[in-house]
Amino acid sequence: MNHLLRILTACSHIRMVGLIAKNKLASKAPAIFCSVVALGMATVTQASTKCLEVEVIKPERMYSGTTAFIDNSGSSSKIIECDAQGNTVWEYEIPAKIQPDIGFTNDLEWLPGQDHFLFTSRGRGIFEVDRSKTIVWSYATSKVSHDADRLPNGNTLFAWGGDSDSDAQFTEITPQGNVVWQWFGKQHLSGEKRYDLFPGRKEPYSYTHANAVIRLPSGNTLISLRNFHMVLELAPDGNIAWKLGGLERVHDPYLLPNDNMFVSLLIKPFYHPVREVTRSGEIVWEYFQPDLMAVTTIAVLPNGNILLAGQNKIVEVTRDKEVVWRAILPGVNPQFEYQQKHFYKVVRIPTQR
Repeated sequence: MNHLLRILTACSHIRMVGLIAKNKLASKAPAIFCSVVALGMATVTQASTKCLEVEVIKPERMYSGTTAFIDNSGSSSKIIECDAQGNTVWEYEIPAKIQPDIGFTNDLEWLPGQDHFLFTSRGRGIFEVDRSKTIVWSYATSKVSHDADRLPNGNTLFAWGGDSDSDAQFTEITPQGNVVWQWFGKQHLSGEKRYDLFPGRKEPYSYTHANAVIRLPSGNTLISLRNFHMVLELAPDGNIAWKLGGLERVHDPYLLPNDNMFVSLLIKPFYHPVREVTRSGEIVWEYFQPDLMAVTTIAVLPNGNILLAGQNKIVEVTRDKEVVWRAILPGVNPQFEYQQKHFYKVVRIPTQR
């Protein structure tokens, strides 16, 4: 019996990709999580749990892979990885001592070179966890929230969206935790108009509500400032090299190869489009669905499809706006009072890697 228990414990940590019901099984078919045979014992199986309710799936059009996100719907936050049918293939419960003080607005990035996850825990810091569920790197800070990226040189760049006007909104650190670059918005935003979220909508004060940061190949840095309705490109010295305003409550800018940019906008209640805009602000493409609000993830997949997440929904759409995969978070409604349980960042992990 003790030997069987050890096998079951080890089994729960193995990603049996070939045995998991991943892309070819129907959503109602039983998914096999792990199967082992040892010392003549019978095969032991354990049914996987549903992490998503899949409403649309077109395997021939979608980008094959698993989908990972931070799940805040329960009593504690978890990183969950689901297959295309909505079955859990891996999960990591964030330890109690580093649970975020606010579940929503925490970032998740998959690091393909190591098959690790980098995530932020608001009020706690930035953490890198491996597949054995071991924290292999961390940086303690109370001032991190919406975005953290691992740079090619090994440094980590992150944003702080709960900022006061005296805070650094963006910081770059070395693997050893030494600060090598920061940006203080107060020094550069004189004369720019600041906006509240929506009239009558109460939320904790933030000066810029910085929610995205991207280091560009040029060495410049692209940033998003929701409370200024603005995306900026910063030179390495922090000065503004380019800016585009008029982007109402902007989130998650995504720079395209043609130098256009996807942005998520909260223009007014119940109108939250995702737009492709030029550097001059011309709108060249828009995607809007009334039941996909407050989009906080925009990612272009290798096959050209676009992965979006907002509130309790994840949607993969083609450039011609066909929905090829759509899933919702069970037990979570899209209403504002459920915001702390909503998706924030979602990543697609390719099948072949």
